[in-house]
Amino acid sequence: NEHGEESNELLEFFGDAIIEFVVTEYLYKSCAGDEGKLTDKRKDLVSKEPLLRAVLKLGLSDYVLLGKGQKKSVSKDEKLFSSLYESLVAGIYIDGGMTAVKSFIKTTIVAEFERREKEKKKIKKSAESKSALQEYVQKRKIGSIGYVMLSKHGPEHLPEFRVAVTLNGERLAEGVGQSKRAA
Repeated sequence: NEHGEESNELLEFFGDAIIEFVVTEYLYKSCAGDEGKLTDKRKDLVSKEPLLRAVLKLGLSDYVLLGKGQKKSVSKDEKLFSSLYESLVAGIYIDGGMTAVKSFIKTTIVAEFERREKEKKKIKKSAESKSALQEYVQKRKIGSIGYVMLSKHGPEHLPEFRVAVTLNGERLAEGVGQSKRAA
């Protein structure tokens, strides 16, 4: 209002519906599961957090016109910034149609979702491997296992951890992942 601009609320409303449709279609075509599981996955995809991550990754939060009061109290986790994603989706649809908006959604939130799903599978497999190693060492009473974080690189929203597993203080192997647990 202070800037003499219109609100993005109608674009947010429209964009929200478009995101919901595109994500639902993606899940219907790509993911196995019953309606309940797909609904949970859709919630994971269209909630505030993935939209906010996309806005931050794209650097879009720098282009939001805030009022004087908002500038003093706004934080990067506010709904204001995830709503920006919804507005942008509506704008892309209005200007470029369904093909353009599907491409945008798939390269931002769907790609991130797929990456996270792969990471979850790696973590599960890693946990199984970790358990197998611990059982092996304990069964044979050959020492103690330890884990050492070697490094952390990359931006906060996309870190990369390097972790080593040790047996009696001797390094056995190293792993890399998006979390300490995955590494």
